[in-house]
Amino acid sequence: MRKVNSYSLLGYLISTFLKTVIMVKIFLTLLCTMFLTSCNAVGSKQFNLGNKKAKTDRNNTKLCVFGNVDSRPALWINHKRVILKDDDKSLSLNDMRGSVLAAVTEGENIYALCGNDKELVLWENNNATVICSVEVQNVAEIVVENGVPAAYFVTTNDVGEAELKRYCNGKTTTLLASEDFRYCFLRDIAVVNGKVYGALNTASQFGEAAVLADGKVTLLEKYMSEAYQIKIDGTDVFVCGSKFTGKQFDDSPEGENPSSAAIWRNGKAKTFAEEGRAMAIDTDKQGNLYAAVCNIGVGDDKCTLWKNGKKIKDITSAWNIEVVFLSVNGDNILIVGSEESEGIGGVNGVFVWENGKKTYLYEGAENVQLHGATCK
Repeated sequence: MRKVNSYSLLGYLISTFLKTVIMVKIFLTLLCTMFLTSCNAVGSKQFNLGNKKAKTDRNNTKLCVFGNVDSRPALWINHKRVILKDDDKSLSLNDMRGSVLAAVTEGENIYALCGNDKELVLWENNNATVICSVEVQNVAEIVVENGVPAAYFVTTNDVGEAELKRYCNGKTTTLLASEDFRYCFLRDIAVVNGKVYGALNTASQFGEAAVLADGKVTLLEKYMSEAYQIKIDGTDVFVCGSKFTGKQFDDSPEGENPSSAAIWRNGKAKTFAEEGRAMAIDTDKQGNLYAAVCNIGVGDDKCTLWKNGKKIKDITSAWNIEVVFLSVNGDNILIVGSEESEGIGGVNGVFVWENGKKTYLYEGAENVQLHGATCK
């Protein structure tokens, strides 16, 4: 029988132990790296499309939400932040300053219209084209016509004159000249069967709501009022906002002029929800009219859902609530907006409310401004 040297055995054991420690360390390092990479991908909710077309999670419906976060363009598709990037032009949404003013999906294609300082950029997936090099207002629309995107937008010159324009296939045409809607600014644009509609406000001291239809701008009210959104349903033209409800308008600095949420149907107003603003509207197949109403108060604001002039649900309670989208499809109700959770200096967030469940697309920005949403 061979006798084992105790020193050799000790050395063997120490060597084996050190090798095991090294292997465990390598394994843990790899595991942590994989975990952190996964966390970063999920936590940021962003993905770079590179030169590929965008793919979203849902098979049929794609929800686009757009605007800006801390003065940077922001676009979400089905709850994921999308960063469009044109490698040939060394340009991406991350490099730009401004807002995504409009966006829509068509199949697997993404079309977005982005203001970048004094440039207006049309994105077709990851191909960027500058279509305008003057100041534009923060309202626009994209409609895909025969597989080609058509962009509708408003330019403004140095003296405040505005023009409504259309860009398609490299050609820009003027739809409305400055004299057609002088002293007005557009809040919302809708394009239906090639016709352009809009919700406007005048630039007077107190402001009045107006509507753009059939190539003409018509005042909806003579006194203090606001228009936020326009909806076309068949031959009916709906505009939502707020209007003066007092008996006599007081234009003095100390004047108290009550207002209520309002919806104009073909120019005739109905008011409801005292001290509120109807910020988004939609209709269902049965002809019911829905509105997302935000109150104007001190402290917590509230957003509520109304149907045919009656409140049916509380949506959210926060500060500075702005709703930009309401969609009703059967029993499915979808609302998109932004809010501030803690008042002045609080946390800003972008939320989606769907059938009683509220989720956040983004939280924590110093400043959030949404321009709209689409759902196809």
